[in-house]
Amino acid sequence: RLTEVYRKDGFEVVAPDGELPDHLTVVLRYLAAVAGGADRQALLDDALVPALDKMLASLDDPKNVYRSVLSALRKEVADQQRTIEILKAATTFFAQEADPRPR
Repeated sequence: RLTEVYRKDGFEVVAPDGELPDHLTVVLRYLAAVAGGADRQALLDDALVPALDKMLASLDDPKNVYRSVLSALRKEVADQQRTIEILKAATTFFAQEADPRPR
């Protein structure tokens, strides 16, 4: 399924080291290369966020360099998701405000 999503969006999986389509670096390259859309959002919500949470939970040492990088990435994803929610709410609000029909 993931490979089909990549193909549909014109993203070529270049995996010289035998990386699988769900490898973190491949997923991040895909997300950076494609515009927003349902498949991109589903990948964020259903794959990347849970994977980051699982990786962070397994890294007990707060000094682990991967932990700080993954934490920053997780925060960025959360901030992006929050921004999208705010924009959706604002769009709904302004659409209602622009509606001339009485409420």
